[in-house]
Amino acid sequence: MNPASQPVGPGARAAEVRLLNALLRSELAAAAAYEQALSRFADRPGFSVLQGIAHHHQAAAAVLRDQVTNLGGEPEAAGLYDSAAAGGGAESTIQALRVEEEGRLAEVERVLEEEQMPEECRFAIRTEVLPRCHEHIDALAALAAKARKG
Repeated sequence: MNPASQPVGPGARAAEVRLLNALLRSELAAAAAYEQALSRFADRPGFSVLQGIAHHHQAAAAVLRDQVTNLGGEPEAAGLYDSAAAGGGAESTIQALRVEEEGRLAEVERVLEEEQMPEECRFAIRTEVLPRCHEHIDALAALAAKARKG
């Protein structure tokens, strides 16, 4: 049997699974942060935008769970999260969410740079996760501008 055609043994993709699980934890934390922020934005401008972003993070988490499973790993569950968006007023919450999104974008970009990451995982991240990061940052910037105007 050709060594290249042999099945991948347990742990052979452990590094990739760890990276994907880190992104998964980040997406789950983001979804939780937005759910918490939504409770303060009921009946306020921006509620539907934040609700949509929360949904995007839940969808990204599902994509990442699938990728972890496809690599033979065990998707991690949501853990404790510490969001800077947990307190404060509307404007400070939006700013904190934006900073967290920018950090998440950097994390996604780092994972995409990993040479060992399988192309199917890169494709899923590039098409399902990365574009949303940029959309979220832009949407939060627009909400912050509206909040400053008043």
